[in-house]
Amino acid sequence: MDASGVLLSYFALKQQNKELLRRHSSHRRKRKTRALIMIGALLMKEGTRVIWRHPKNPGFYLEVLMVYDNITFQKTMRLTKAAYTYIVDELTPFWTKDETNFQHLLIEHIKLPGVAHLQAIIAGFEVKTGYPQVGGCIDGSHIPIRLPDITKGADYVNYKGFSSIAMQAICDHQYQFLNVNVGWPGCVHDNQIFRNSNIGQQIEQGHSYVQRGQVRQINGVEVPVHILGDAANTLQPHLLVPFPRVDIVNGTQRLFNYKHSATRMTIENTFGRCKGRFRILLKLNDSTLENCVYNVLAACTLHNICEEYRAIFLDEWHVPNDDANLAVAGGQGQNGVRQANIMWQTIADYLENL
Repeated sequence: MDASGVLLSYFALKQQNKELLRRHSSHRRKRKTRALIMIGALLMKEGTRVIWRHPKNPGFYLEVLMVYDNITFQKTMRLTKAAYTYIVDELTPFWTKDETNFQHLLIEHIKLPGVAHLQAIIAGFEVKTGYPQVGGCIDGSHIPIRLPDITKGADYVNYKGFSSIAMQAICDHQYQFLNVNVGWPGCVHDNQIFRNSNIGQQIEQGHSYVQRGQVRQINGVEVPVHILGDAANTLQPHLLVPFPRVDIVNGTQRLFNYKHSATRMTIENTFGRCKGRFRILLKLNDSTLENCVYNVLAACTLHNICEEYRAIFLDEWHVPNDDANLAVAGGQGQNGVRQANIMWQTIADYLENL
């Protein structure tokens, strides 16, 4: 073959390889998306959701992933080999059965704490920042989606101008989700999502997990366990927000807001770590609304597994969280306003005297 023939063959082969790589990359993204959808769908479905086993080729797992050294593996998969192996081992018994049901995974890995776990969370937050009686931190985030049907699509356009579903979550001191509420249209305010959530209604009815926590005497005042929210939430005894900036009159209140923010930053970091590992949450999702919800729940479940097994997380993976709403003050609730205001000042005085 002459030089021109070799050159033409080279370019033809190069183009063929590009096409193969493009297809491989596309198939890999589709496989990852399908896997997250399947896990999430099975986590969420009520009753006896059943699927049939599909033949699988273990070659990629055995011949490629497990051959990587630890550093390459972590940069590729965003988690350690140990955490990845655990996830595979956890899921394999169900994927290899003729009938499968994944509901237990969500229940097992995203759950509200019992009394002993709640005390550990309270102690963990206090060790971090000195702030007492914190049973969790709450915030919201946007998950980009394709604009739905035009008849209802406008509801999904958030204040930043893109279409999304809202995700609201509560986390503990170790960056693990305790509760995840996802699926509301992007235009819905944080406070409305919280009021209509299971945890919001439980607090309203007086039987939430934080209300089962032990009340603590601080400077002669009974301070119950509570969740930390931002200015978008409504002030109440079991959900404390910062002092409104316009109402701050002294250094004690400024210190309270600083400590409150430093503690509540844990939920911001939890979102950032979850999105850093599962970057599908950052990209425009072409799935149906239902499958978008399953994507998010699957990612949150897998994130908790990574955190439970102390999977390494590199700072370069971290994604800053965008609050789900502008910090429009949610105001003060009708119930327990006086108690919440007393708690505000009591904790502010306590923090100043640490």
